[in-house]
Formats: sequence, C-alpha cells, structure tokens
Amino acid sequence: MNNEMTYKKGLQFIRKKTGLSQKNVADAMGITQSGIVAIEKRGEALKIKTLKRYVHAIDGKLSIKIDLSSGICITLHV
Repeated sequence: MNNEMTYKKGLQFIRKKTGLSQKNVADAMGITQSGIVAIEKRGEALKIKTLKRYVHAIDGKLSIKIDLSSGICITLHV
C-alpha cells in the first residue's frame, strides 16, 4: 500500500483507522465536531499548527518530508 495521500483523504482515513469518531477527535482538540468536518474537508489549505493539533488528538506525531531536486531529503519533526 502506498502511504502517500492528500490531506483531504488522509486525515479522515487515518482517523477511521484509529477507530476514533469525529466527536472523539473534536473533544481531544477542544473544538466542535463540525470543526473536525471542516478540517477534514479543507485539504491543502490546512495550517500546519491545526494539522499538528489534529495529529496529536489521534495520538500521532507529525513529520514533514522535504525532497529537494538535488537529491537531498530532509524530515522535519513538527
């Protein structure tokens, strides 16, 4: 399975794989369930700060991988 996917599909997929409901994640983030719906639909327009809070709410850690055309690969642990 390819682990690469867009934010829009990926957040909902990961949340469901962890067995958490939108309400569970919303409670962990201190926001409403409709706020989670908005985050999961927002896609690439999502702020890193919000993405980090979401990932922490599902008990994960956020890393950003940067692949440069020079062949250098850098992973940032956010």
